[in-house]
Amino acid sequence: ISNSWARDRLTAAVRAVLADEPTPTRRKQP
Repeated sequence: ISNSWARDRLTAAVRAVLADEPTPTRRKQP
C-alpha cells in the first residue's frame, strides 16, 4: 500500500465532508 493511496483516500473524504458540511458539525459528535 503506497502513501499516495492513503493520501488520495483522505483527501477525497475531507473534500466530501467539506462539500457536504462546511461547518464543524462532525467535531461536535463524539
